[in-house]
Amino acid sequence: MAHRAVMPLWVLHAALLVLTLAETPRHIQPKACPNCKYQLPSAYAIANGLNGPSQSMSYRGEYFDVYSKPIKTRYGEVINVFNFHHDAPSTVPLPADIVQRFNGSVMAITGFETHIVEFDEQGRENLVPCTHMYNHHWSHVMLGAQAPPIDLEGLKYYDYVGAGAASDGNWTGPSHAELHMALSRSRRTASATGSFGGALSADDDPISTAPTAQFFSEGNGNEHRLSFHGYARGYAQLIKSPLAFSPGIMFINTKDVSGKSPNGHGTMLPRVALAAADTPYSALLECPCGTRRNMSVAKNTIDGRQVAFGCDFQGEGTGVGLAMMKHQNNTACQMKTLHGGSKCCENGMVLLDADQEQPDEVSTFYYKQRFYIDDARGYQ
Repeated sequence: MAHRAVMPLWVLHAALLVLTLAETPRHIQPKACPNCKYQLPSAYAIANGLNGPSQSMSYRGEYFDVYSKPIKTRYGEVINVFNFHHDAPSTVPLPADIVQRFNGSVMAITGFETHIVEFDEQGRENLVPCTHMYNHHWSHVMLGAQAPPIDLEGLKYYDYVGAGAASDGNWTGPSHAELHMALSRSRRTASATGSFGGALSADDDPISTAPTAQFFSEGNGNEHRLSFHGYARGYAQLIKSPLAFSPGIMFINTKDVSGKSPNGHGTMLPRVALAAADTPYSALLECPCGTRRNMSVAKNTIDGRQVAFGCDFQGEGTGVGLAMMKHQNNTACQMKTLHGGSKCCENGMVLLDADQEQPDEVSTFYYKQRFYIDDARGYQ
């Protein structure tokens, strides 16, 4: 059967049919992770299946796991790192047997699962509760041996905050907005020039034109747990000579370290937070702009860096979209009313007030992605 996943790298993730799956397991596969203190479902009910709620989907092919570098972090800390390059500090190698097996050939990715995990003193793997580490969103790149560098227009790559206790609560690296814009321009150029490979028309052979990199993304990051992203038969994400994995993550450490919280998340919150400490979710999810941030209304800066608001644009006055935000005097549209959001959630920031002492306990988490694969030439 012909492969239908034939689009360029930066277009593929938006165009492929990805099934939305509920977390109701059909069967349990006890040996899926022999060193884990948890079990993964072996099949899922499809929440919006064409055949109704009884329709399910299971994995196909083999699988392998890839882990991020250790993420060492303290309560209230933001990890906001998106590095898509072979030499970026957060890039990790794929398992050696996978690299060797597909060196010079094409791997078909039929689905994937994502998790945040930690290890106990016996080396056993545990799932991290979402009340301990909030996954805002993630965007990853799997890099092939022949993938060209991604042009970031001079912006420097940066690493996770570090050893947790070493963080001073200030920005580390360029802003997320700066990286986002540079990556957007880079991917448009890559799609236009075909520099990452990939079939550009229905007449191209998907194997001989297989991409040298693949992109994976999920805007609703915290909904990733026990959720399988799988492709219909005959569809896959293809990659030639897979070599490395660059996980892009925006996480917030919300873990209660006092042992007193009834909901698992910490209760120390900056005064500007909108939600109370006893709500089922942590108010740190709002990315509150606490007093650790030096915010200048007159200069339109946060911690000395110029910030921009996306509420002025062509078509203002139409009353829809961003224009409606400005018309409603949305607090996110100007510095003097800004109380939270992405501008206060840059890498390394601590979401507490200046007079609140950040707990010393350092947690070590790992981002984990399980890929289900097949040989592209034999896949149907």
